[in-house]
Amino acid sequence: MSAPMLKLYEHVDQYQIVLDWIEEHAAEIEAAGGVLPPELEELLDQAEGALQEKVERVALVVQNLKANAEAAQAEAKRLQAIARTYERQAEALKTYLHVQLQRAGLDRIEAPRAKVRVQLNGRPTIRPADPNNIPEPYRKVVITFDSEAAYRDLKERGLIPAGPGRVEVDGLLVERGTHLRIW
Repeated sequence: MSAPMLKLYEHVDQYQIVLDWIEEHAAEIEAAGGVLPPELEELLDQAEGALQEKVERVALVVQNLKANAEAAQAEAKRLQAIARTYERQAEALKTYLHVQLQRAGLDRIEAPRAKVRVQLNGRPTIRPADPNNIPEPYRKVVITFDSEAAYRDLKERGLIPAGPGRVEVDGLLVERGTHLRIW
């Protein structure tokens, strides 16, 4: 005789417990590099059902967490846009105030709730007179790795591993791993 199947609401309740636990222990999971602690694995193992059903339920939890992350990121972008607007408005008013004080020939105002001073910058701005002709002693050379060029070259030469693995080619480490796709 097989164990009775859980009703849908019981599955939802079990996975809501998992979601709540993940939310409560998010800092610990992040500190462990995303490795699930034994307590969470135990909660997941308590969910009954066939492997396919467990996989589906865990995948649904992953999708739910990703949707929550996207919503939080969208809200963060919205709030950042508001913050940038306030910053631009503050800078515009500060510039206006600076110009007006200079026009009035004043370099200091002390009011009961705010003090304002026109001050000399601590360091001057220095830039080349001609950006296309930077004097030799002031040039910087930056060398960076071009992974796209390396990929194209190694692929053209047939040196990209077909399956998972790691090889060293011409001073480059080429690693091919696997990932989980949920849709």
